[in-house]
Amino acid sequence: MNQVLFYFLVYVQFIHPNSERIIGKWDLISSGTIESIKNSDGYLLSDLKTQTLANEMFQVALDSVFYEF
Repeated sequence: MNQVLFYFLVYVQFIHPNSERIIGKWDLISSGTIESIKNSDGYLLSDLKTQTLANEMFQVALDSVFYEF
C-alpha cells in the first residue's frame, strides 16, 4: 500500500508538473502491515489490554512516518 501511494505521488509530480499541491510533508495515516496485524488471529484473540497496547504502539509508528516532497 505504501509503495502504491509513493508511486502515485511520483507519477502525479512528474507527469503533471503543475501539481504543486502535493509538495510538502505528508503524514502516514494508515499502513497495510498494521491492518494485517489487526486482522490476524493473534491480535483478534488477545485480551483488550494487549490490543490497547498494540494500538498505542501502532499509533506511535504512524506518527513517526512521513513523506516529504
